[in-house]
Amino acid sequence: AAESWRGKLLYIDRANAISLPEGSYFIPDLVDMDVFTDADEYVGKIIDVLQPGANDVYVVKADSYTVMMPALKSLIIDVDIKLKRMIVSAPRLAEVALRED
Repeated sequence: AAESWRGKLLYIDRANAISLPEGSYFIPDLVDMDVFTDADEYVGKIIDVLQPGANDVYVVKADSYTVMMPALKSLIIDVDIKLKRMIVSAPRLAEVALRED
């Protein structure tokens, strides 16, 4: 029966989606989220989420640069889906993020 679905897109509305464990988020909830440091400095807006392997990577775009930020518990302090706002550790961000000017 599954073979008939090969090559087709499957959409699931939020009401029928699985419940995620604490600290996990659906990618569409993260895209367009504003990212700030714990010093209240604006980092940028998440424009994409890459899934290269070990952990997701958030692509964060500001006016003059792009930051590739790994989704690490040691980096992310808070995620507020309703406010579309993420808080990250400024010192940890400086250690792990890749910045493209």
